[in-house]
Amino acid sequence: MPRTPQRNRNSADHAAVLDGIDFNKFTPSKHFTQDNANILGRLASGSYSDPEDQQAHLPSSVRFTFLDSKNNASLGIPVADSGTQVTLIETKKALMVAARGTSPPWSSENSDDSEWKDFQTDMVAVPVTNYDHSGKVHKGFKDGADGIWDQLKPHLHNAIKTHKSIHIAGHSLGGAIALLLADRMVFETGELPQTVVRLGAPDTGWADQAKHLEDVGIAQRTYNFKNCTDPVPGILKGSVEAGKEIYFNRHGLADISGDSHKLDKTLGAGQDVYHGHPDPTHRHHCLAYNVLIASADNSAVLKQVEN
Repeated sequence: MPRTPQRNRNSADHAAVLDGIDFNKFTPSKHFTQDNANILGRLASGSYSDPEDQQAHLPSSVRFTFLDSKNNASLGIPVADSGTQVTLIETKKALMVAARGTSPPWSSENSDDSEWKDFQTDMVAVPVTNYDHSGKVHKGFKDGADGIWDQLKPHLHNAIKTHKSIHIAGHSLGGAIALLLADRMVFETGELPQTVVRLGAPDTGWADQAKHLEDVGIAQRTYNFKNCTDPVPGILKGSVEAGKEIYFNRHGLADISGDSHKLDKTLGAGQDVYHGHPDPTHRHHCLAYNVLIASADNSAVLKQVEN
């Protein structure tokens, strides 16, 4: 039997981010809209919750599937458990894939091995060859994607066969895994996902990997949300970003200029300390990203990104 993970103590409360999602506002044919990003971002946040809690908060009009690399052995898949978990949401015209990010072991009353695997995945920053041997990627992130690939692949093939658009998302580690799942999808199927949405996610590799993602067309469909002083997006030393950056400044307003934002980050750090948040990781929280993506104050800027 597939296992039921014991994750956040407040799993049911955390899954409440899924309440009221109007999938009728999702436009499968678009690469980016604010509504699409909002929905994909909320699915990425909801992926931290137990599957039962996720399903309880989702409408019955969509098909919910939960994949867990823990089940590889019982499914006859000869790939080691990487601790990777992925939520699939299927509508009549789209398949949405949300990869779970790092779940701290101390956040669960009943911590299990997969939570410690998250940290192993994050820390294994050894460069390894990407799928078409054109560049180098972070080994831990690649192992995380590979750990769930054989379970995910049939769902991707079915979506391609039935002409459904595929949208992949993730927060933090989940965003890194999402991008590498998109890369392997192109390598094995020859098809591009419609969108890759990444919230507070680290880069997956270095300059040659970024060029590869540009060359195959993934970068042009990748959207990287970054929240001011959130340290995680820049955690991989020497890495190069692929895709469109959408930066939220210290006031929570979207900026698509592509600037370095050094002054804003410095002022943001001071603002955080003043308000009693000296640890910049408080801006990394997935629910904080959900609020900023959905904000009406950011609609005009996000409208400029729509395509």
